[in-house]
Amino acid sequence: MEAYDLKDSGFDSLGNIPKHWVKGKIKNRFFLKPSNVDKKSYDDEIPVKLCNYVDVYYNDFITNDLAFMSATATAYEIKKFSLNIDDVLITKDSEDPLDIGVPALVKEIKPNLVCGYHLTMLRKRPCHVSGSFLFWALKDEAIASQLYREATGVTRWAISSRNIKNVAIAYPKLNEQKAIADYLDKACANIGKTKETIAKQIKTLTKYRLSLIHECVTGKKRIYQGETQ
Repeated sequence: MEAYDLKDSGFDSLGNIPKHWVKGKIKNRFFLKPSNVDKKSYDDEIPVKLCNYVDVYYNDFITNDLAFMSATATAYEIKKFSLNIDDVLITKDSEDPLDIGVPALVKEIKPNLVCGYHLTMLRKRPCHVSGSFLFWALKDEAIASQLYREATGVTRWAISSRNIKNVAIAYPKLNEQKAIADYLDKACANIGKTKETIAKQIKTLTKYRLSLIHECVTGKKRIYQGETQ
């Protein structure tokens, strides 16, 4: 694998970056839309499906197979907070500062699917930028730490739109952004499958261990003197 020629990014959180990458802040390439659409339903509003905090916190990708909550919103809220493919949603408040800035990428949409309260929507400006690249960038601890370090609170923590806007990102050209995102999609999906396989194996071995203990200490399995296995 060929290494890049590097330069100083000018941001401590990023360190050195490839010379042909461009440093910048989120506000330069994305619109921010902190949502105020709550979980309540009102007779004079329009039925919607709500993408909530838990949908983002527990899922990397927002797809139509998620069980979205039913709620209502005004026509203005629907226009402002309806999701688009390639939007990035992040948690903007939580009981733990380390849970601030958890991202999810919108991969599928349905009519009147809106961004819910406790979330901020990041939508790309009409420039050469990929939401999927931003999603993976926000998965990087060095970049994500810019968010939770700025969170304020006592029993509940939150981050302001100003601090989100000032998060530093390094961007390659659009085709390279997409290549990086596609690579990480596949690589991390494979890692996820491996984790699931290992988890199943651990579960099977745990059951076997418990069964073995039970059989031995209740006399269901005969152990001869001197037997070690």
